[in-house]
Amino acid sequence: MKNKFLILALITTFLPIENIRAEIASGTWENGEEGSGTWVISDDGKLTVSGTGKIGSYDIQQYWSPPTTKAPWGGNYNNNITSVEIEQGITDIGDNAFRGLKMATTITIPEGVEKIGTGAFESAWEMKNLYLPDSLKEIGNQAFYGCNRFTAIIPESVQTFGTEFVYQPIDVVLVIGENTQIPASSLSGARGDKGVEIYCLGDIEKCRQNVQGCSSVFSKCSFFAATKEIENGMVNIYDANGNLVTSASQRLSSAQNDTRQKRLIYTVEEAERVSKKTGNTFKLRYK
Repeated sequence: MKNKFLILALITTFLPIENIRAEIASGTWENGEEGSGTWVISDDGKLTVSGTGKIGSYDIQQYWSPPTTKAPWGGNYNNNITSVEIEQGITDIGDNAFRGLKMATTITIPEGVEKIGTGAFESAWEMKNLYLPDSLKEIGNQAFYGCNRFTAIIPESVQTFGTEFVYQPIDVVLVIGENTQIPASSLSGARGDKGVEIYCLGDIEKCRQNVQGCSSVFSKCSFFAATKEIENGMVNIYDANGNLVTSASQRLSSAQNDTRQKRLIYTVEEAERVSKKTGNTFKLRYK
């Protein structure tokens, strides 16, 4: 009888096996005294970058198509990465740090990041959702150059937009506040069926005046009134008719992240049943 109770206690202690992920690759990153941390690519294609301080700037590898970052998660892993999540603790994202991750559909940047460098996410061709924090102050030149058909909520905290931060955008949806000022050099040449759709939180006429890139005859822009509501931990954006435009999850606190990252031990046999084989010896990673 004691053994049965012991087995039951062990079973209820473990997380579901579905929460196990195998690692395709992992390692560390260093930026001198300004920042350091770890990175991991799980077998579901998620690149998670953790640490503190500034992610440094990197050169690019020209022989890839598109050219990709020389950061440790670039190059050979370019086609494996389908989403990017940068965890809290990072304050700056350097030039070309995530350039050329062409298969990434979702990019999440946490609260605390103040700057995104030049070309940081250039050529993220498949990006559909971009989540930016309220702490963000600066978006560098060509930060999202070559990115199309994505939706982004741009916080009013952004004071500086670099040249061609989005170049000749095709069917892009931007949600902005009435005081967000985007210069002509940052958003021009919009094209495609919809060009750029801009949903304004506030006075729509102020938005028209502040988004200078749309004043060009070569740009195709449309402006719509929008409202923001926080519901069940989600930030939801609605148009004037009450239709949902986009939504984003509120950031987890660091304390919540610590709980979520609790590690437990499983057998190799259990891991193999739920982990995709990568051809290499794998380590275990937990959600």
